[in-house]
Amino acid sequence: MADRRNPRITECDKSTSDDCYVARTFVWAVSDLDRLTERLSDDSETNTAVVKSKLFPRPLPLLP
Repeated sequence: MADRRNPRITECDKSTSDDCYVARTFVWAVSDLDRLTERLSDDSETNTAVVKSKLFPRPLPLLP
């Protein structure tokens, strides 16, 4: 989980859409998200979406 001083990406997926990567992070406030995207903006273009709620939880992986 992110802390207020250092928000960080917790997951990242490569995509076939216009967005090459989809990254997920947990932040405490929009200002923390701004700080993270500002760090990334030197090397890339960013688009941001905020998840308001989860419709169903991610299933646990099947174990052999």
